[in-house]
Amino acid sequence: MTPKFRAWDVKDRRWLSPLNLLMDMTGELYWGFAGTVKYQGNQKTANIIIEQWTGLPDRNGVEIYEGDIYRQIVWMNGRNEGIFLGQIVWERDSWRFLPINEQITFRIDSGKVIGNIHENPELLEAS
Repeated sequence: MTPKFRAWDVKDRRWLSPLNLLMDMTGELYWGFAGTVKYQGNQKTANIIIEQWTGLPDRNGVEIYEGDIYRQIVWMNGRNEGIFLGQIVWERDSWRFLPINEQITFRIDSGKVIGNIHENPELLEAS
């Protein structure tokens, strides 16, 4: 799997083109266009949030990224526990689904991306 990333501009509240993301040998992040650099140095972590693709699609074929808000039917011990909303998170060594107000995570399984934490935070508050 080829890693993919997306970048959220916290200050301007918009997605940046991941094609313009650069990282130097020290791990410092830059975002630039047309020969200019918009973020560098101390601004790098304060203004840009980088999120990685999980390598998985949702049930409609939409790529699932870290930070996506996901709706999934949760099954435990062969029982349907209901439909839950939550975030996609990295836990230990795999991508997981973390339902709102739950203490445990579940594997990502046949759910649907319905938004992301940057553009649709109200979806998490409504639950």
